[in-house]
Parts: sequence; C-alpha cells; structure tokens
Amino acid sequence: MGRFLATHLFDGLRPLVLVDVDPAVETLAAELTDAEAVVEDWRATVPRIGEGSLVVSALRFDLNADLFRSLARSGARRLCVCDVASSKVPVLDLAAERLGEGGSYFGLHPLFGPTVRGIMGQTVVVCPGFGPLEEAWRAWFVDVVGSRGGFCRPLPAPEHDFVMAYLQTASHQALITFADVLSRGPFSPEYLWEMRTPLFEMLLSLVGRVLTPSQQSTIASIELSTYGVEVVSENQNSF
Repeated sequence: MGRFLATHLFDGLRPLVLVDVDPAVETLAAELTDAEAVVEDWRATVPRIGEGSLVVSALRFDLNADLFRSLARSGARRLCVCDVASSKVPVLDLAAERLGEGGSYFGLHPLFGPTVRGIMGQTVVVCPGFGPLEEAWRAWFVDVVGSRGGFCRPLPAPEHDFVMAYLQTASHQALITFADVLSRGPFSPEYLWEMRTPLFEMLLSLVGRVLTPSQQSTIASIELSTYGVEVVSENQNSF
C-alpha cells in the first residue's frame, strides 16, 4: 500500500513522511512526490522527522507499536500519525498509549488492494482519532482523496472494525469453505474447469486471490484482527 500511496495519491503534494519496509517506496517517493520515505532502517531515521509532519504508516500492524514508540522518543513536536491497517481500534489504542502527550492520530483503511490502477472511484474509510492536529490533517486527507476522484467514508473505529468482521472475514470464510468443498470432492479442478459456469469461474478466481501464498499473512492478519474468530464461532454452521 505504500507504493500505491506514493504513486497515486501523494504525488506532488505537500511534504509528509511515508513509513514502509519496501525499498521501492523510497525510490517512488523521491521520483514522484514531495514526500520523504522512511524504509527498512526506519527505526534509525524516525528521530530525524521534523516538527509538524504528517507521518503515514504503511507498516504491518505489529510494527506500528515500535513506530509510535520511536516517534514519542524522537522528541519531535506537533506530529500527526495515520495508518492503513485493516483493524483500527487496536492501532488507535496503541497510538493513544505510546505517542505521548501532544501527539495526534487518525486511522485510514483503503477498501481496495494496492494493485488497483488509481484512486479514481475507490473508497477509503477515515476513522477519527485524537490530538490537536488530527482534525486538520484528516480534513486535508479527505480533500486529497476527493481531488483525485476517490471517496472517503467517515466511520468511528469501533464501528469500522465490527463492519469489517462481516465485510472481510465472512467473505474470506465463504471462499475458503468453497475451496474446501472442491478439494474434498471426487472431481479434479481440471475436470471441473472444462465444464465451468460463469459463476464457478468467478468464485474460483476469487478463491485464487484469497489463497495465493503471497496473501497468506495478510489474510491471516485480517481474520485475527477484525473479530474473525468471533464471527466464525457464531456462524460456524453456516460456513
């Protein structure tokens, strides 16, 4: 998602700091935007972030705790932080605990993958947070998305997480169950593919996206962080 933000959203906009672990993001930020990218060695470079910056975290959820702690220890004043994790309440709680007095935070959740061709027509959920700079930076972000043809949906973090439990977890579980039924059946995938219907083809394509090895950690993180266990437990006879 850091690549997407650097390429399609922050191109040519006011300076900000994009934190990622992908070295390609640093190159994109340098070539396409006024943003500074902090990658790979971000723990060492975070202390040099200037006052009044917007720090955009494209890190995995488990790395945000280190980022917030590093920002608090850096001594930089008037920082605002936002992140793109699928689950917002845990990150909001981490930010409130570790950013320290005077820190600001709001949450983002792009409702699309980083492979889409642009922000046009796409939706980003924006969750209010806290702090003296939060409202101004959040309004700035909403304006940026709108100016590029995207849409922002404001949603409190608890409501966002509850909605995602059904929007993401339920759909993932349905597709995984579909794949499980096929794997236990008497027919090979090749045999079924020869006589596929449009609906079967669409479902199998979606199964491939969910179960591809490169997505395993992402899907697992979403399932665990969006009340996935609770949703599956409550509806286990439906899946």
